[in-house]
Amino acid sequence: MKPVLFATAALSLFATPALADGIVDNVNGLTITEGGKIVRFKAILVDKDGRVTRLVPPGRSPQAQPQGM
Repeated sequence: MKPVLFATAALSLFATPALADGIVDNVNGLTITEGGKIVRFKAILVDKDGRVTRLVPPGRSPQAQPQGM
């Protein structure tokens, strides 16, 4: 029993990478599209590599999947 507990404790000390997207919520963001249109957003979804994957418009839930996915 002790070797199992020791192995479990030892493995829990190693850092593991994040396997999910992160959410930066409660922001008042603005960006401009290539066409010059202003887009407002209230949250940003970021992938494990740090790239923005989605801008969440006001009134939408950051956890909800966008239409068409």
